[in-house]
Amino acid sequence: MIPTIIALSMGLPAAADGAGPRTLPAVNEVREDVPPGEPPYEMVWAGRTEERAPLEPFEDLTGWTVELYGGAEATFERSHEQRVWGRYSGKLTYRGQGGDGDRIVVRPPRPIPIAGHFTAANLWCYGNNWGWVPDPGTPQVELILRLIDADGALHRIQTGRVRWEEWWLVHNRVINALGENPRFPFAFEGIEIIGGNQREDRVIYFDSLYFYEETWPELTFQPRPERNIDLYPGQRPGLNAGPGRLPFPTRPETILPTNFASGYRNSVRTHGD
Repeated sequence: MIPTIIALSMGLPAAADGAGPRTLPAVNEVREDVPPGEPPYEMVWAGRTEERAPLEPFEDLTGWTVELYGGAEATFERSHEQRVWGRYSGKLTYRGQGGDGDRIVVRPPRPIPIAGHFTAANLWCYGNNWGWVPDPGTPQVELILRLIDADGALHRIQTGRVRWEEWWLVHNRVINALGENPRFPFAFEGIEIIGGNQREDRVIYFDSLYFYEETWPELTFQPRPERNIDLYPGQRPGLNAGPGRLPFPTRPETILPTNFASGYRNSVRTHGD
């Protein structure tokens, strides 16, 4: 298996002072003092398996390096602390000083070729915040897939911000961002992570990455019975154009709530404009 390139960046895409990065090796040894995590119980109970073979399963980080720019600090390591499919995932521990040149690049020896044509990409990510309950101490980071086309041009595909604190599937229809005439074949060149400028360590995990042809078959429905009221002139019946009529509403005034009280009277009055 050829390791992929992952670029994870905070701040601007290059160091402000133009200085080169500090380079560290990624850690492929798994910490045995940390117990392995369990896959999500929903997956286990449902007997779920991967629908397709991943381009990168993050099972082996041999040969990867971590490039640190500006005031950024990070480690990237193989871990069994959080798992969704295989035995391991890629664990990124990061922090930044908030400078314009802070960024991180996690880099394997060479990119991974993507065979054939594709229109969509999926990446499993274990996040570190809930989108509906923002944590000021954990700024949301944005994931960007980096792809190289047949001419060597770089394409940066935005996939959205990390807004989940468990495993979730980051899905993106990438074909819309590859230009009018995509130059296949492509290679997966990396993942950028933008943001996350905090002075304390934060952690996210990556698991299976896929590129595939996403199909959108036309939806078909059996004809549904007509509504049990006469439509006003010009109104469309929608899918309710089949034989027969629905058992509701039961009156032209449509459905009214049932009143279980006694001694009441319904009345309707017309109000002027």
